Formats: sequence, C-alpha cells, structure tokens
Amino acid sequence: MSTSFSVFDALIDRSKMCSDKWSKYPENVIPMWVADMDFDSPNCIKKALNQRVEEGVYGYTHTPKALVEAIQSHLVKRYGWNVSGAHLVHLPGLVCALHLSVRVFSKEGDGIVVLGACLLPPNKSAFVGRSRVNQCRYAC
Repeated sequence: MSTSFSVFDALIDRSKMCSDKWSKYPENVIPMWVADMDFDSPNCIKKALNQRVEEGVYGYTHTPKALVEAIQSHLVKRYGWNVSGAHLVHLPGLVCALHLSVRVFSKEGDGIVVLGACLLPPNKSAFVGRSRVNQCRYAC
C-alpha cells in the first residue's frame, strides 16, 4: 500500500485569515462547514486568478462562450442532454439559485422542501414569505 500526500493531508492555519468559520466559535469547537473548505486550491485555479488580477480591471463580465460550450459538452457526454446555451442561467451562488427556482416554479402559498443547511440565516429570508417552507434536517 503506497502512502501519497494530497491537498487533504496539509494542515492550513486559517485563524488569522479573517475566516468566519474559524473566528466565530471558541477554540474547543471544530466547525465542520460544508461550503468553506480548508485545503489549498489547485494550481490551475491559482494561476487563472493571478492572470485575472494582473489584468487590473474587474468590471462586470458575461459568461464566456467556452464555459457555455464546456457545460453543454459535459451534459451531452454525461447525461445525453442537448441543452441550448440560451437555457443556461449563470448565477453567483446556490442560495440565489434556490431563491430564483422557488419564485419561478411555485406560487404564493405553495409548500416547498429545502435542505436545512440552506435555511441558515440570512439565507432563510430568501424563502420565507413566498411559500410555506418545510425544512428537511439531516439525520446522522
């Protein structure tokens, strides 16, 4: 059996990085957040970000054609779905995507089910008021 080093084996001290995750709780609490991971980013991502930073201008952008084509290719190869680029809606995060989905696919007063992690404040406000929210809790 070989022992290999991976990004998951490296300990990264984020206590001085203004991290909500690591500054919100006492030292004896180990926060196990899903969306805030504690491992190094892949070099290709760091390189792409550095290239963007070097450009020096950070205005609003559109979705690159190459990204749309990559998503379409993945959907065809993985699921056999041919999806028009016009039907792909790019959003900045999961909570706004869920909020938009609830607003588009439900009527006022409809019941919806959302996994518990998505209803943590302030995210819960995206759902309350439009529909009756049924929260699913994880059983561990």
